Amino acid sequence: LRLQKTHVSQQSAQYTQQQEEIRALEMAKRELEASASEHQKQRQQMETDVSEWKEECICTRDDLEQTGVLLTTAREQLAQLTDKHTQLEDTFAAKQLDWERLQQTITDNVRKLELALGEAVARLRQLESQNAAERAVADELRAQQAVMAAKLAEYSKLSETLFSLSRLPH
Repeated sequence: LRLQKTHVSQQSAQYTQQQEEIRALEMAKRELEASASEHQKQRQQMETDVSEWKEECICTRDDLEQTGVLLTTAREQLAQLTDKHTQLEDTFAAKQLDWERLQQTITDNVRKLELALGEAVARLRQLESQNAAERAVADELRAQQAVMAAKLAEYSKLSETLFSLSRLPH
């Protein structure tokens, strides 16, 4: 009986030990399931994140492609603007050269006009001097004419007087 008790007690201890192992295993199973569930949630979150990142990558790629198109367009426009700027610079340089030539022509014409004006003023003074001399001569001739007219008037009176005298009976 004692042996049986010992054996029962050993079996009971083994049973208790097995029960504890079962409980430990069940607890480990629950922890693993909880861990698996957590990993599953993390995996789903990672898949969601990956999907979002993929969408962001697609959007970023689309944005980069659009930026590339815009960059190409901007380069073309810049090239056109550079060409236009070069054309405008060339046109400006040509107009500047034309303006300088025009200024030189105007300056030359002004000098010629100044010379012609100087010559005209000198000729005018010469003509004024001649006119003054001719007026002096004309004044002198008028004075001589007045003197002659006075003498002629005297002569005419004298002639009339002589004519009158000659008609008198002698």
